[in-house]
Amino acid sequence: MTERPIINIEITPENLPRIREEIAKKREEFGAETVIGDIRFYREKMIEAELHEDAADFFWEEYLYGKHLVMDERDVDRKGSERYNQGLGMMRKMAKEAHQYIVKHNVENKLTRSHRFVGEMSQFDGDLDSAVRHFSQAVSRFDEEEDFDQRINGLKLRGFLTEALVLTGAIDEAVDLAVNTFEFYDKGDGKILKEKDYDTWAIWKTGVPIKVWHGVFDSNASLSNEQRKTLENMLDQADSVLAVKETWADFQRRKNEIVVIREKLESF
Repeated sequence: MTERPIINIEITPENLPRIREEIAKKREEFGAETVIGDIRFYREKMIEAELHEDAADFFWEEYLYGKHLVMDERDVDRKGSERYNQGLGMMRKMAKEAHQYIVKHNVENKLTRSHRFVGEMSQFDGDLDSAVRHFSQAVSRFDEEEDFDQRINGLKLRGFLTEALVLTGAIDEAVDLAVNTFEFYDKGDGKILKEKDYDTWAIWKTGVPIKVWHGVFDSNASLSNEQRKTLENMLDQADSVLAVKETWADFQRRKNEIVVIREKLESF
C-alpha cells in the first residue's frame, strides 16, 4: 500500500516536480483511492505556501480523479451508478472551485486552461453550444502562446472539441478536425511533445479517436463508410502508440477504452 504524505512535509520548487509525477502516476492506477487524500493534502500545503498556480493545478488533479471514476463506470455500462455520480459531482465541484480560485488570486496564466474544465462540464450537462465555445476559446488562446508548455495544450483541446462537435451534429467538421489533429501529433509541436514526454503524447493522441467515437455512440450519429473506415484506422494506429514498453504509464485505461469501443462497433 502506498504511504500517505508526511504531515510536516514542506512544498518547495525543488520537490514540486517529484510530487506532480507521483500524483500523476497514482491517478492513472485503477483503484488508487488513496490518491484523493494525497491530492487534497498537497493542495492545502500549496495554498498555505501561496503557490497559487500549483494549487489551481491540484484542484484539477481532483477533477481528473473524478473523471476517471466516471470513465471507468461508463466503460462497463454503469452510467448513473453511485460511483459515476460521485465522480461527476467531484468534477463539477472542482471545475467551479478552480475557476473561482484562479479569479480570486489573479492566476491569469491558468484562465485559458480553465476553459477546458468548464467546457467539459458544460458538455456533461448538455449545454453543447457552451462546450464548443469554451473549447474553441481555449484552442485559440493556447495557439497564441509563445511558451511551448502552454501552447501544446491547444493540441490536446482540439480532441475535446471534436467530441463536442460530434454531439452538436457537426459530423463532417468533427471528423476533419480529428484527422488533422491526429496527424499533427507527429509534426511541429506534436513531434516535440513526443520527444519530450512520450507518455503524455500517447495519452493525448490516442484520446482523439476515442473522444470522437464516444461522441458518435452518445449521439447515435451517422457516419459515411469513408468516415467510419478513417476512424477505425485511427483506433488501429492508437493500438500501436500504446504498445510501447518501458514508460511510466501502462496505458491500461486507454487500452480498456479501445476494447470497449471495438465491442460497441460490432453492433454499430
